[in-house]
Amino acid sequence: MEAARERYGARGNFVCKLVDLSDLAKLPKFDLVIASGVIHHLDDDATINLFELAKTALRPGGRFVSIDPVLCKKQTPVARLLVSYDRGQNVCDGSGYQQLASRAFQKVSGSERHQKWIPLFALDHGVPMTLFSDLGVGGQHPTDPSDSVGVLS
Repeated sequence: MEAARERYGARGNFVCKLVDLSDLAKLPKFDLVIASGVIHHLDDDATINLFELAKTALRPGGRFVSIDPVLCKKQTPVARLLVSYDRGQNVCDGSGYQQLASRAFQKVSGSERHQKWIPLFALDHGVPMTLFSDLGVGGQHPTDPSDSVGVLS
């Protein structure tokens, strides 16, 4: 946080804390809420709470995006090994993440992407990943350098 304050100064307000509804009441609505590599570290109740907070934070038509490891049948043995060594204890398959997201969002869908190479990003962050978004118009999602990616939109 201190490094960000030093680098960007008054151009941003840098805070690290557990966000709750009282924090959201002080902020404008967002077009996009992103949770990268978070959900697979949360139990189901905490994940649903995160989804509910994200939904509250979004303007109508806004979008929630999450990138997390996913277990899937089409994974390579190396991809499955990387996921098995991830510190997150709540890695799901795509339908598991979708079921959790549907507890907060009405419109949830998904897909997966697979690559045959292990990107450098993966070595630092553990892949394959799943990418979720909701309440959006659909269309393209951010490019992700992971081995297996699913998209909920």
